[in-house]
This record gives sequence, C-alpha cells and structure tokens, in this order.
Amino acid sequence: MHLIRCSNDQSFARGVSALPDGLETIQEIFGRKWARHILRALHKNPLRYTEIQHRVTLYADHTVHSRTLTETLRWLEGQRYLEKHHDPEADRYRLTSLGEGYARIIQDLRDLNADRSFST
Repeated sequence: MHLIRCSNDQSFARGVSALPDGLETIQEIFGRKWARHILRALHKNPLRYTEIQHRVTLYADHTVHSRTLTETLRWLEGQRYLEKHHDPEADRYRLTSLGEGYARIIQDLRDLNADRSFST
C-alpha cells in the first residue's frame, strides 16, 4: 500500500490492487444488475425491447422489470456500449464496436468458467 498526501492535508491509502481501465469497466458492467445479460443478449444481433427483456429473463432466471431494463439500457447507451436505432417497424438496440468487445470478453469469461467446471 502507498500513502498519498492530499492537498487538504488528509492522507489515504491507495492499494496496489487498483484495476487497469479495462478491468474497471468489466467490474462496472458486472456491478450493474442486468448490464452483462443485456450485452450477452445483443452479442450476435440487434433486438427489440421486448426481445431483450425476454432473453435477459431467461439468462438471469429472474424477471427483469421494465423500469430497471429501461434504466440499464439508457446507462449502456450513455456509456456508448449500445445504440438505439429507430425503425418504422420497431426500435431496435444493437451493440457498438465497444459494446461488442465487452460482450466478447463476457462470453470468454463464461466459456472459461464452463471449461473449468468440466475439468473438475
């Protein structure tokens, strides 16, 4: 641990376990209740709101409420992980290249965990 002196004469400990930016992002995504499930749902193709809600409910084995889903979709859009496209038929959400990258990482973590489960 390193002690850092603040300008207002307070000191605080800064752990050596500080995460690199990419890992902080993954931690932030996993910290959002439904974010990783939404990224997983959108990994291969754009979906409508109700399709996302259905898939997330299947993945999480819990019902995701509309308000929570809407808030999480807005957060992901604000972070530039996904985009909402207006279509005459229905609005669809799709991952940006940044979101697609994190969706691949999440899938890789799932695959790694599955491999680990089979090897024990």
